[in-house]
Amino acid sequence: MEIDRSFTSSAPARQGDLIARANFEQRHCFDRFGVIVTADCDMERARPDHQLTFLRIVPVAEYVMHIWCRRKLHDLTARLRNDTASLFNRLSQENEPTWSSMTSDQLADWLSSSSAQEICDTLSSNKVRKSDIEKLSIRLGEKQFAGTTANISPSAPALDPFIYLRARKKKVEIAKMRDDVLQQAKNELSKESDEIFFLSRLVPDEQSEGYYVMLDHIGTLRRDQLFDYKSEADLTPEGAHRFGRLQNTFKYAVVQRFAFLFQRIGLPDERIDLHKSALQKIG
Repeated sequence: MEIDRSFTSSAPARQGDLIARANFEQRHCFDRFGVIVTADCDMERARPDHQLTFLRIVPVAEYVMHIWCRRKLHDLTARLRNDTASLFNRLSQENEPTWSSMTSDQLADWLSSSSAQEICDTLSSNKVRKSDIEKLSIRLGEKQFAGTTANISPSAPALDPFIYLRARKKKVEIAKMRDDVLQQAKNELSKESDEIFFLSRLVPDEQSEGYYVMLDHIGTLRRDQLFDYKSEADLTPEGAHRFGRLQNTFKYAVVQRFAFLFQRIGLPDERIDLHKSALQKIG
């Protein structure tokens, strides 16, 4: 559907061409495939050292495990850190009214060199309820676990760490949480957010589970390192070869979505409040 069946490697390079990086079989899943978004006129006039721009393409399942889950893991870890610091500061002020609040980073540094019990022991049971101290101890344990879980390699999948941390927090079985997480990913990604563009395949008649063009993951490639055949590209470590082309409808859609993503201008939240206030004054 998306792929131009008339494509041949001998045809001139064009916007919408699909590329595979040199020796892509040995590369990380995020560094294998891409689609060129440089305009045709720029490629025609390009010098050998001119940089072509492409968007990275990744299988849907890999996107879920690496990108979607990593973002969720980061958000969950941040909430745990902030909630724990907030609880600790509240109890510390009950224990000592002159207490100066500690940031989540400061608490994390303290927790890296002390146990949860040692931190809880700084609170007097005469001034702070025992149940609150026990709650803090649990939160500190979660925070410590979250810090260890989130400290994974940027190239490693984040699915299992996110599932483990979320299952521990919600006190449910790993298998049940895995089903819940994957269903949540399916529901959210079916809306196809601004950062992704779905392709059902990369070559005609391919049987695949689909791919995402990652509109916010940009790569560059020298014009003289873009080849027509894999055998040529594999001899150049930073090279790539063209193996297909998107049909015009999908090419234009990808380029339009890419341009829109980077043309958006963020405005301060205060503007919304001022607008509402202005409307309230009418009449």
